[in-house]
Amino acid sequence: MEQKTVLCVGMINCDVYFQNTPDNLMQVDTTFVKTKNVTMKVGGDAANVSLNLAGMGLPVKLVGNVSDNPFGNFSLDTLRNGGVDISSVYTDSKTGSGTSLLFFDTRNTKHSACFWGGNTSLTPDMITDSMLESASHMHIGSLINLQSFTAAPTQDLIRRAKEHGMTVSVDVSGGVRASKEERQVLLDVMPYADVFTLNDGELSELLGTRDPLKAAEMLAPRAPGLLILKLGKDGLFATDYHGLSLLLPSFADPSLIEDVTGAGDAFISGYIAGRLNGCSREQSLVLGNTASALCLKTVGASVWSIPYPELLAQAKANYAEWEDSHD
Repeated sequence: MEQKTVLCVGMINCDVYFQNTPDNLMQVDTTFVKTKNVTMKVGGDAANVSLNLAGMGLPVKLVGNVSDNPFGNFSLDTLRNGGVDISSVYTDSKTGSGTSLLFFDTRNTKHSACFWGGNTSLTPDMITDSMLESASHMHIGSLINLQSFTAAPTQDLIRRAKEHGMTVSVDVSGGVRASKEERQVLLDVMPYADVFTLNDGELSELLGTRDPLKAAEMLAPRAPGLLILKLGKDGLFATDYHGLSLLLPSFADPSLIEDVTGAGDAFISGYIAGRLNGCSREQSLVLGNTASALCLKTVGASVWSIPYPELLAQAKANYAEWEDSHD
């Protein structure tokens, strides 16, 4: 089967990891971290998904905005070495590069400080028609954090993508509490997407409930092609409001979880890979849950990625009804 290019749009971050950080970090002038080393990895939703898909063997082009500084250069080098086409990444010296400091305390709970940098100045009109012409699917990551992706320009970008015959997935990944205006952007963009994903925290923030069935009912007037509600340890709920309604358990072993960073990006990567390789939506949801479980066992958002045939084999092992699932 001919492989189809994915265009990933959104955040590029340089993530700096500190393990075993003392609990009194913010109460003292200086604290010492008992870790073997401090590591840097690429983060940001669009960058994570692009690396995941490239690791699975899919052609991927990334659109984002970084600066020509050590953090931006590290991110671009890692992406390039990971097989991602970065020819459409903008370099803006005025904005800085997105950077996150990730502190894991002695209980392995993550605390982070994030600088969005050029991620906030990326605009929908920076995704040109020539970029859209080269791909069959567009993924927009971290919609809330892309502060220039307001409703009307984002709707227009999705419309342009569909005029080029593309399918479109949108992930929220707010990270911080959204304003009333930002929540309205989500609701206004949602009906335009072929796939729209929210996690349970975002559900609570947007709708005041973590109940997936109640949330799906509340979102019915804004229904996308496929609504996917990620429920953490409880798996996921997905519905197309026309026949597909699936509650799928998590495949992650809680005792093996090392880092939750990027688990949602791994999920949508597995889903996109499945769809572009001819799997049904149900099978692709299983692929996504399998990818998420693999990500949770590693430190870093995109170090888990494996060739697509290996992911497919693991997904089939996770889901006994694989052959019976349908689109």
